This record gives sequence, C-alpha cells and structure tokens, in this order.
Amino acid sequence: MPLLKQNPVLVIGILLPFIFIGILIAAVFLPSWSVQPTHNFLYVTDSYENYYNSQHVYKNKIIVKDGKITLQSITATRDSGMPSYPANSTVTEAPTIFIYDVITKSSHEISLEDAQKLTVDPGPVSSDGYTISYKYNNEGIFSLFGANNSQGYFVTKGDTSRRLAGLAAVEYPYSFHFLAWIQ
Repeated sequence: MPLLKQNPVLVIGILLPFIFIGILIAAVFLPSWSVQPTHNFLYVTDSYENYYNSQHVYKNKIIVKDGKITLQSITATRDSGMPSYPANSTVTEAPTIFIYDVITKSSHEISLEDAQKLTVDPGPVSSDGYTISYKYNNEGIFSLFGANNSQGYFVTKGDTSRRLAGLAAVEYPYSFHFLAWIQ
C-alpha cells in the first residue's frame, strides 16, 4: 500500500494495460460461449454436386421428406452428359451419415436405419435459431502481430458464432453437407 499512496499514477499506469487486455479477452471470447444450440444435427461428408469427381459414386442421395430421412435415386448416368466415373471410384448405395452432438461437441457415424427413425427438420435454421455455415476469416489487429486465420464450419446465431469442433470425416472444406436438425 505504501506505493499506492506515494505514486497512484504509476500503479494505475502499470495496471491499466492488464485491465485493457482483460476487457479485450472478455469481448472476444464471451460471445462465443453464449452459443449453445440445443438440437443435434445430421450431415454427410461428400458433395452431391461433385459426386462424379470423388472416389465414391453413390446410387442414392440422402434427403429429408416429411420430417424423415429417405433415399432418392440418382438418375444421372455416364451417358447423360456428365463426366465419366473416375477409374478408381467405388459405387455404394449412399453416403455415410454422421450425427453431431452439440453438448459433447463431437460426431460419430449413424446407420441409415437409425437416421430414418429420427424426426428431423431440414432447416436451414434450427427451432432455437441456429444455422451451420462455412466461414473463412482473416482477423487480427495488424498482420504484424499475427492475424488469426480461422476457417471451417461454425454454428451461428445472430452475430455470435462458435467453430464446430469434432466434425468427423470432413477432409476438405466443401465435403461437408448439412442434412437436418434433429427434433
């Protein structure tokens, strides 16, 4: 206490940067802590639009119809003007379905039969107001101090968002395909 009584300006000058850093940390991290969706969701990890370019070629597309997961036959053939299947491609019934748990922030594979038992909403907005989107941000005060390059899939509500950690089998940015929110 003697230093505070003798030179309060010096003490305030030393403490002020720490107080400012604490305020900045709170302003950056507190909004993302408030992002707490309550509904899990389903996704697949292969783009239907580019399924001819992938190593997996599917006979069926997974869609949501009347609140249930179902299969829709893909009618495009090699002769329909689309590029040929890659030589090393494997033909399977449908893409693998994953379920993302918003509480544990992890995902795991789910069978088509189990997914078809669920009641789902194709969204894109969940009943509690969240969306899933891909973002690429280059944020930072100055690039001198190291900008924060953040890219990936985020769960968003309003102006707040949180990165989706634990997405299984997402190998490249556009391989993720959101299916539906679980009700």
